Amino acid sequence: MWRVLTILTVFLLFAAITQIPTLGQTPGLAPGQQVVVEGITRQISTIEWLAPLAPIALSPFFGITLLSGLACYGPDWLPDNVLLSSQSPLANPTLFWTFLMLTVLTSVPRFSKVSKPIAQFTDFLETYSAIIVLVGLKLITNLAPAVETESSVMVNAGLFSMSYDVLIAIAMAVNVIVINAVKFFFELLVWVTPVPALDACFEIANKSICVGLMAIYVFSPLTAMILNIVMFLACLFIFNWVRRRELFFRTVVLDYVLGKINPRRGQPIPERLVVFPAFHVGSIKRRSRCHLVKTENGLELTCRRWLRSPLRENLTGKVVVEKDYWTNSINLPSGEKLTFSNRYNDSLPQLAEQFGGTFSDLTPPPADLKLARQVEFR
Repeated sequence: MWRVLTILTVFLLFAAITQIPTLGQTPGLAPGQQVVVEGITRQISTIEWLAPLAPIALSPFFGITLLSGLACYGPDWLPDNVLLSSQSPLANPTLFWTFLMLTVLTSVPRFSKVSKPIAQFTDFLETYSAIIVLVGLKLITNLAPAVETESSVMVNAGLFSMSYDVLIAIAMAVNVIVINAVKFFFELLVWVTPVPALDACFEIANKSICVGLMAIYVFSPLTAMILNIVMFLACLFIFNWVRRRELFFRTVVLDYVLGKINPRRGQPIPERLVVFPAFHVGSIKRRSRCHLVKTENGLELTCRRWLRSPLRENLTGKVVVEKDYWTNSINLPSGEKLTFSNRYNDSLPQLAEQFGGTFSDLTPPPADLKLARQVEFR
């Protein structure tokens, strides 16, 4: 599923540069299609929608704040840009002040390692909230009564048809998700690195890059579009590797934070335990989100996939459950190690018994505790 979406996104990003909607001049189009294409080109151009996605992906609330601020209060000498004009759907003071407040609320916790988990907890909501706002503005703009007939055009793509606006909306969402996932991964690496001021430096650098990219967009949307494509392709190259670890990090951090709020959250022990292999297990790649369940023949490790049959691996041998700092682990005699969060810290002996193993609390403390905490996230 992700492969299809990313291929579609890459196609639309490159299509935006060549302005594919202008294909209305191509011979052979029906008169109705010619009208539709002319209507699309009169709207905010595809480049103007897609070019600022890189800064929005790096800091969703801050990116929308910058766009809305430029549309509401930008000086008259700025280059002509329909998305940043007074007629833009972003030219709404309420939208600007709302996202400015959200930017402050989500950015301040990122300056400290103590409060950083709160920001990581809200990062998922921040990303998808920004996507919903952008996609909503894009679709509402093109569904205006003045262009109602034009926005109903359908672009044929193989076995299915989809409106051009929906295709652009999908490209916007995938673009933001891919870049933001990679950014989030490095943000977590900074968090687990034992350098106190590093989190603040990373956040300042992130916001500075957003401002720089947005400035490029203001003066040259085409240049900003090219930079967005370069960033997207670079992030796409490592996306699957990062996504597996991001799911792992999110689970560990989320359970850690919620465990502080509700210590009894790990009760009762589930029959299907969410685990992340520390190493490859057969066809299942390292740090993939899996479910571990006890069967008559031992243990079964299942990794679910979109629109494809799940991967399954059978594990044998008596397991040993060990407790670490951020995470815990299930170790098998054949060398497999399955990591899970500290959600069940208060019932590890019972969890070990449920999966037919034992609990070991005799592991000697590491000589370098800070280094040991970082190793758990690798």
